Amino acid sequence: MKHYIWKKLAALAVSAALITGLTACGGSSSNGSSGSSGSSENGSGGEAMTITVANSLFADSPENVNLEIFKQTLSEATDGRITVQIYPNSELGGDATNIESVQNGNVTMTFGATATMANYVPELEMFDLPFLFEDVNDAAKILADEDFSAALDGYYRDKGFHLAGASIPGFRWMTSSKPIQSYDDMKGLKIRTMESQNHTTLWNSVGCNATPMSGAELFTALQQGTVEGQENPISVIQNGNIYEVNSYLIDTRHVMTPTAWIVNAGWYDGLSDEDRALFDSPNHYGQRRAGGPADPDPARRRHDPCGS
Repeated sequence: MKHYIWKKLAALAVSAALITGLTACGGSSSNGSSGSSGSSENGSGGEAMTITVANSLFADSPENVNLEIFKQTLSEATDGRITVQIYPNSELGGDATNIESVQNGNVTMTFGATATMANYVPELEMFDLPFLFEDVNDAAKILADEDFSAALDGYYRDKGFHLAGASIPGFRWMTSSKPIQSYDDMKGLKIRTMESQNHTTLWNSVGCNATPMSGAELFTALQQGTVEGQENPISVIQNGNIYEVNSYLIDTRHVMTPTAWIVNAGWYDGLSDEDRALFDSPNHYGQRRAGGPADPDPARRRHDPCGS
C-alpha cells in the first residue's frame, strides 16, 4: 500500500478521534519518595548501589546493547561501587508491570514506548497522533529542546517518575500474514497493538480488529493465528523475528513513538551530587539521552527484513 495513500486517509480518519480522546486516564499517583531500588541503601554518600533495569525488549535490541555500555561505564567510573542488573525480554514482567515497579520503587529504571506510559502519564498521548513527525531528525530536534524535556519531566514527576532521557526507535511499520494493498484488505484483520486506547482507536478506524497485548505475547499470538498482523519499528520486527510468522511488510510509517527512559523520582532525588552527575552524563547513555545523536531510521532506507 502506498505510504501517501495511508497518510492522507488515516490522518483524516483518526486525528479527530485521538485529539478528543486526550483525557486524563487512570494510574496510581505516587510521589516516589520511597526512593530505594535494588540493593542501594540511599544512593548517596559513596555507598554501594545496584541499579536494576527491567524492560520488555530482546537482549540484543539497540536499547539493551546501550545498557550494557552504561553498565560497564558506571562500574569502571566508580571502581565497581555502582553495579547495574539488566532484566530484558520481560523477565520481570511486561511494560505495565515494569512501569508500576519503577513507580513503587521495586525497580530502579525501565524504558518503553510513550504510548504505554500514557496510561500513567496522560499528557504523553500527544505522541500518538499519526504523522506527527516528518522524519527522525524532526523528532530528535523536538525531544532535544530543553524546555520541552523539562515540561515532560514535570508530567512524569506528578506520577512519581523522573524522565532520564528519550530515544527514537524510528517509524512504526505494519506487518501481516497476507498482502495489504487497500483498506478493503484491512477489514477484519486481527492486528496486535500496544496496550494503548489511542492505538486501538487508530487501527479500528481503518477497519482492523485491534487486539492489545504485551510484546512478550506477540510472536506466539502470530504463530498460533490469534492475531494476523502487528506494527512496530523495524528494529523490533528484526530482533523479534516477526518475519518468521508474517510474510508481508507494509510501508505505513504511521506513528513514531519515542522511547522514554524513566526512574523513580524519589530514588533520583536521593542520589548524591556525584552520583547524579554520573547518572546524568550523556556519555554514559549514548543515543538514549534526549539531545543525544538520533538513531538512524532504517525505515527511511527502505530496509525490508521480511523479504516482501
